[in-house]
Amino acid sequence: MIDTDKPTVNEPVAFDASASTVEDGKIVAYKWDFTGDGTADRTGQSVEHAFSDRGLHPISLTVVDETGAKDTVQRALSVTPRESDLSIAIVDTNSPVEGGDRLMITVEVTNTGEIAHRPEITAIFNEEKRGGIKTTVEPGKTETHSFGYRTYPVKDEVDIPIHAEIETDTATKTVTVRAVDELESTYTSPSSELTIQPATQVMFEIDTTVMKPEGTIQWYVDGSHHPTQGAVWPFMYADKVGREFFSYLFESPGTHEITAAVVRDDRNRAMRWTITVTDSGAIPPRIDAARPVTSELAADGQYTLELDISSPTTDLDRVVWWMTQADTIIGITEVSSRNDTASLEIDGGCLSCQIEAWAITENNTYTSIIPWQFKDGEDSARNLDKRRGIDVLVLETNSPIVEGEAVKVRAMLENTESTQVTREVELTLGEKPTVVESQTVTMAAGTTDEIVLTSTVPSALKGEWISFRVQSDTHQNDGVIHVEQKNTETHDRITSFTGDRDISNPWPD
Repeated sequence: MIDTDKPTVNEPVAFDASASTVEDGKIVAYKWDFTGDGTADRTGQSVEHAFSDRGLHPISLTVVDETGAKDTVQRALSVTPRESDLSIAIVDTNSPVEGGDRLMITVEVTNTGEIAHRPEITAIFNEEKRGGIKTTVEPGKTETHSFGYRTYPVKDEVDIPIHAEIETDTATKTVTVRAVDELESTYTSPSSELTIQPATQVMFEIDTTVMKPEGTIQWYVDGSHHPTQGAVWPFMYADKVGREFFSYLFESPGTHEITAAVVRDDRNRAMRWTITVTDSGAIPPRIDAARPVTSELAADGQYTLELDISSPTTDLDRVVWWMTQADTIIGITEVSSRNDTASLEIDGGCLSCQIEAWAITENNTYTSIIPWQFKDGEDSARNLDKRRGIDVLVLETNSPIVEGEAVKVRAMLENTESTQVTREVELTLGEKPTVVESQTVTMAAGTTDEIVLTSTVPSALKGEWISFRVQSDTHQNDGVIHVEQKNTETHDRITSFTGDRDISNPWPD
């Protein structure tokens, strides 16, 4: 028996088992479990217990007779906050703000009761939740918290509702977001309207002169803010090229709006791009070949790097060469027309660093590739000497894939032997490599060829990222495939300025 059906947080509740009986004997023990862990929290026929958290709590009573026989009964008890104790109020905002500015509110939670409470505070800006902060409010005390929200650079002034909530109370206020003028298109790239095919990456750029003397650029995808502050590569790119950029991979058909808010102390400006994704849109550039074909370069060696690039629908514009790990742009090569070769002379590189290249068209669609990695000079020379055979270089994959979709990997092969050879080239998946496809190739001495390896993902391999390897008997090239869940609501995502890494908002707004 319980003395109340509606207990509140921290309220002592009396539990009585005097109605329990046993045939031909007597009860010698009463064990009460209030946490659901199977361990007795109280013993005795009548006990009291207070619940410190709201919600549904499991309760069980086990009775034991003099022979050791046991019987257990269970039920659940709903515990609610003490409604009269807590209240919430929005006591301050920085409204009105310009679109793109950060809207701030200050919230106070007051406890007028006699016991402490730990409510969860949630702020809701224009139907978007922020917060979820739990705080302890002592009896007779008030706790203050602030919440922020990056506003959208609206074309016309709007009033938006904001709410601050706890379980037992809600505070509401209306704030004003002022309109933002449009930025001149001469400072931006690409053009304001662009039609592309699915699975195309686009780089959006804004001249850094519009940020002076002090300013930031905030990026939005279909009205949702995507923070990029703190990312190293956009900073290095802006320093080298004089433009801030935002990279996005459009995977599903439809129409999308990319918006940039240039936020300054004196006035804000906005640039908007309308991106139509359709099967008849522009095709991203393709990297057809990379030289040297070997994926390993000596860290102390001198090389001429070359990429053969084609673009079926748009003229080529430039190739940006990066030294990963060092986070440095080591060169920018101009390219033109629909087919061209980009080359760069380098004098070694940092040990274990990779060379990543972005092939960019005139409409700022682009493809990235990581063809080379620097190894120890002596080891690389020794390996190149000893491991002559069919060299392997991965050119592209169909990453990301949806769960259940086949993996496709395109690779370049080079026969570094002085005679014709026949070899097996294998595709493996997983940290413990499992061969999932194998092809036999025959190549004349000194020739190159391409191969496409395709396989479903074995059911034993789970996870968002799956490693792969393309290997011959003497060489190998590794990479990763991004696997998205079937129930993902949208297949569009931000890329981390390369082709195969994701940003999941590591700098919360």
